[in-house]
Amino acid sequence: MERHIGPELRISQNMLIRHIQNAVNSVPPQGISGPNVYLLKVLKEHEGEEIFQRDLEKVLSITKSTCSKVLSTLEDRGLVKRLPVKDARFNKICLTPLGSEFVEKTDAIIEAFERRLTAGFSIEERAQLFSFFALAVLAAAALVFGVFAGRWSARASAGFAANLREDMFVRGQGFSFSEIDKFSAASLVTRMTTDITNVQNAFNMIICAAVRVPVMMVFSVVMSFVISPHLAWIFLACVPVLGGIIVFIVSRATPVFNRVFKKYDALNESVNENVRAIRVVKTYVREDYENEKFARARTMCATILSGRSASSRGTRRS
Repeated sequence: MERHIGPELRISQNMLIRHIQNAVNSVPPQGISGPNVYLLKVLKEHEGEEIFQRDLEKVLSITKSTCSKVLSTLEDRGLVKRLPVKDARFNKICLTPLGSEFVEKTDAIIEAFERRLTAGFSIEERAQLFSFFALAVLAAAALVFGVFAGRWSARASAGFAANLREDMFVRGQGFSFSEIDKFSAASLVTRMTTDITNVQNAFNMIICAAVRVPVMMVFSVVMSFVISPHLAWIFLACVPVLGGIIVFIVSRATPVFNRVFKKYDALNESVNENVRAIRVVKTYVREDYENEKFARARTMCATILSGRSASSRGTRRS
């Protein structure tokens, strides 16, 4: 019969909680619930300090009415008391001798239960349990740092792209007449939009991977040798193969991108001319011609990116 560890862990957790709760309830005065015990422990930890109700509300993350109700219950049991201070609007909350004794007894019960719980583990099992929790903590820390790294890398890449656009705009303002003739308006628009966006994305990926990937690579190789030297050699043998595949893909993709960027210029030029002269186009009823012109530029870009032959491409009429 198939067994699932998740439900069994939940059942074990509930049994442990009930066992601890029953043990705590056996300490007089009886009937003190878990949240009440936690409030008493907070007062015990800050014994000698001035603790007010608003402080307990903040620490326990409970509302004012709930905290007042809990304090009233504990005060009726003789576990806490309210003492006046200089400011008549507030009362200091502190433990009574009975409350202090109650906290000490419940702490002793919980510590004894923890000793009983871990008594059946060997030294190796305790080390494995500690390693498991350490890995869980490290995984959570990696998740948190990854979120912050993504946030700051996005801000850095966005700032880099903004500065680059500004520099290109200023540089374009200083073009000579020969340079203006060399670069079309569509080409400049492509460089300030599509090209800079690609550079921004690449910069973002480099920031995220510049430190993490080499560190992960080194530690992966080391740990693979620690776990299984034979498996590590297989891992190392795959590295040059994957590197060769990446070099092959880059060598084939770079010429394609160089060609498609020129077609993007034609596409942007068609859009720019059509939008600026839309009244002229409608006056001479040239909508179909402009649609075909744009479709040719669009299809050319798609053809280059998909690697299809020129004979297989077609135009779409709107």
